[in-house]
Amino acid sequence: MALQGSPRLLLLGLVAGLGTAIATPTLAQEVNGSAVFEQSCLTCHTGAVDSRAPSPDALGQRSPEAILDVLMKGVLPRLP
Repeated sequence: MALQGSPRLLLLGLVAGLGTAIATPTLAQEVNGSAVFEQSCLTCHTGAVDSRAPSPDALGQRSPEAILDVLMKGVLPRLP
């Protein structure tokens, strides 16, 4: 069954709208990881001897997946 009149225009408008929304680069945001770390994490992750939080160097030895896992579940185990 072929679409006629308004339903056909509606379908065309939906397809065109979706294509425009997907192709529009303003929907994506670029994230500066260093700035986010400095603003949100560096307060605790200073590398101070008396800190329980791992230093930035220690965090650099972890995979992104391991860091995300601790953010979601809890404390990272110590490195050997």
